Amino acid sequence: MTFQVSLTGELTKVALSVYCPAGDLVLSIQALDGAGKPDGVNLTSKQFTAVTEVPTSSSGAVDFTFDTPANVITGNGYAIVAQGLANCGWVVSSNAVYTGGDGYFSSNGTSWFNTADFPFATTIDPGTVDNCPQIVNPLQEDNESDGIG
Repeated sequence: MTFQVSLTGELTKVALSVYCPAGDLVLSIQALDGAGKPDGVNLTSKQFTAVTEVPTSSSGAVDFTFDTPANVITGNGYAIVAQGLANCGWVVSSNAVYTGGDGYFSSNGTSWFNTADFPFATTIDPGTVDNCPQIVNPLQEDNESDGIG
């Protein structure tokens, strides 16, 4: 699923309407390459365990929270990449009420299958705003290297 970011901050979770009858699911956030496809570099990634974290039957949108958030920047495009492990044959459910974009799925992390109108949602915690951008303020260091203290 590709999306444009309108808020600089940390992408902490995604809500997807998927389920895996068998096998785990790896979700990653990647920037887009010049062709508008995932660039292959994970900004964050997590393997979600079948049954306990990934539903085995259609149950609508499910929240998947990353252990380490992805830093995203306003105006940039990103992709949510879903990879099934073992015998994960996930199915896109149609009973979610989220807006979305294009979906990118892969069994090996490189050969992408595009699915249109895949429902999803993202949660981004906004970055800290510098309260005095023209004055040196040692208590607001640029920890994320995004140009904002």
